Amino acid sequence: MKTVFKSSDPFLYDRMQIVNSRAFRRLEGKTQVVSGDRNCHIRTRMTHSLEVESLAVIIAKLLSRSQSLVSAGAVGHDTAHVIFGHFGERFFSEKLGRPFRHEKFAPFVLEVVEELILQTETMRAIMYHSRGNGEMAPVGIDEWPEYDILMLADKISYILSDPEDLALIDNEAIKEQMLRLGGNRNERLWNIVSAIRDESVSSGKLSFSQGKVYRDFYHIRSWMYKEIYPEFDRWRDTNLRQTLDDLLLFFRGRYTLKESILLIALMGEDELVRLHGKIGWCGKAKTKTWESLENPREFSFLEISDKVKELAREDFLGYYTKFE
Repeated sequence: MKTVFKSSDPFLYDRMQIVNSRAFRRLEGKTQVVSGDRNCHIRTRMTHSLEVESLAVIIAKLLSRSQSLVSAGAVGHDTAHVIFGHFGERFFSEKLGRPFRHEKFAPFVLEVVEELILQTETMRAIMYHSRGNGEMAPVGIDEWPEYDILMLADKISYILSDPEDLALIDNEAIKEQMLRLGGNRNERLWNIVSAIRDESVSSGKLSFSQGKVYRDFYHIRSWMYKEIYPEFDRWRDTNLRQTLDDLLLFFRGRYTLKESILLIALMGEDELVRLHGKIGWCGKAKTKTWESLENPREFSFLEISDKVKELAREDFLGYYTKFE
């Protein structure tokens, strides 16, 4: 039986639900940008989400907007991100023959898989946070600038973080631009937040599209999208595609294509590597049987495997439309 707690601020309850969900815990097993071996300073999707939350909340406070809504949206914005980031999304898109986007997948994960009861505004904040390498201009959806605050916080966070995780922070092509934004990460964040506050107050609406700080930030963002992300995506395609092909072959021995992709999409990268080691490599994923996976706590997908057929009957890629 589902229970809804009464609260004067329902978004606080939304945040509590998300943080206490399995979907949030799974973020610890997915890296923000670096796959494979990593030290404890490399960001996971969980640490990235918390960094986005801290940034979104302070922007919302400075602009007198709902801090609890951006907080709930921030902790939930990547809960449906799949293994290996956007490469994983493209792989699933190819196999399913339709776009697979984590922000559109999120309502299904949170409401159907996790059985959370979230406010429509929280779902929309999550759904509208990702806009790729396009313009960062706020779109003013539903007259809720909180959606755009979350979008800006996410972009600012990963554009400043990814060079650190990829060991590019001292790259001569980007070092000077980073120093122009500030001498360290906290200075950069505060300078950007201050620029957003001043520009938004001046224009009477949320805005970050002009001035020196914006130009310095935009230069770094453009360089990452032009020089770094495409090369990193090519590396993932070359080195990780066979791993996903092997896993899909293994899962297809028991499940349909939709069921298999749903289970793989909910896995973490570390357990994916462990499972890959058990089942075999390089297109020969038949060396182990399902019966060899005896411990249901060893892999997260085993906890929902008994209901995956029911879950896959839903249009999990189109479920988000009920919140549009």
